[in-house]
Amino acid sequence: MRSPFPGMDPYVEHPGRWQSFHSRFIVEIARAIESALSPQYYVEVEARTYEEEDAEGRVPILVVERYLEIREISTDRVITAIELLSPVNKKAGRGQLRHEKKRKSVLSNESHFVEIDLLRKGESMPLLGQLQASTYRILVSRSPKRPDADLYSVDLWQPLPELPIPLTAEKEAVTISLQTAFENVYRQARYAQRTDYSQPPPPPFTEAEQQWMNSQKAL
Repeated sequence: MRSPFPGMDPYVEHPGRWQSFHSRFIVEIARAIESALSPQYYVEVEARTYEEEDAEGRVPILVVERYLEIREISTDRVITAIELLSPVNKKAGRGQLRHEKKRKSVLSNESHFVEIDLLRKGESMPLLGQLQASTYRILVSRSPKRPDADLYSVDLWQPLPELPIPLTAEKEAVTISLQTAFENVYRQARYAQRTDYSQPPPPPFTEAEQQWMNSQKAL
């Protein structure tokens, strides 16, 4: 079964579901990249582990965050780092500080950087310039063009984009369909059968999102 949303499904953001989805989606993105990658590169699924306070700010919980690195086989050099944000990255705390530190580190070296934010809750990562308000954001930063970067703004009612993943040469990239990757995970995890769409998602819809939802029900 397909998601009732044309793009990202906000119900996947449920606290009891996100960590599993995060792991599944990272691996699916890696598969999509690998299928288009030339033999001089490989994709590594990396992980960082740390403790974070629970929702009440009391009991430490173990957080495992997976991310991707595209490496050059001949040198093992990191060509592109790919991050899929988690809730702890978008709220004040150690998770946010760790991500900001890693972000600054990547942006200060020669690796390209891709940051995928598919979370409606929390503070968006800091960016310079005038930004279009949107539900989701995807940043593609090519190292030779910094501080300029490409920002993909995606609303709840839009499919996820075809995303170019930069490689060594200035114009070299592999393009993957984030929407196809999401649909593969959605189907494999059977989210349609596990989700009660009559209930509001976490967090609840904004006024604009609710208006769109109401328009869909009227069709």
